[in-house]
Amino acid sequence: MSNHIHIIVQSREGKVPDLMRYFKKFMAKTILDKIQNSPENRRDWMLERSKLATESHTRSKNHQFWQYVNPAGEIYANQFMWSKLDFIHLNPVGEGLFDKASHYLYSSASNFIYDSGFLKTEKADKPIVNVLED
Repeated sequence: MSNHIHIIVQSREGKVPDLMRYFKKFMAKTILDKIQNSPENRRDWMLERSKLATESHTRSKNHQFWQYVNPAGEIYANQFMWSKLDFIHLNPVGEGLFDKASHYLYSSASNFIYDSGFLKTEKADKPIVNVLED
């Protein structure tokens, strides 16, 4: 999507909040660097927007890329995981951007349908989906 992402992640160490913090920090730096060093015609507008966003947050001083809202939820069962994955894959279809989930280049839907796609995905051999079981 052009203004947000949906992902399902798993941490080997069980530290998903740390993993997400590092991911968001890396992505923000990478994207801001690309914006600052490219001939993008909306560059000044995007940089100004990210600068204005720092006024309502105390942690960011130069640019605010991510919203502080993180509606993360724990996946506790296989059925719940598949419903979330379906939601993620169908998000561009629901927004009216594509007729089929696999048509969206930046989706993992093609990886699940055709076993290949633009994005590299890794399917967990042993996904942790039920925290109630040992």
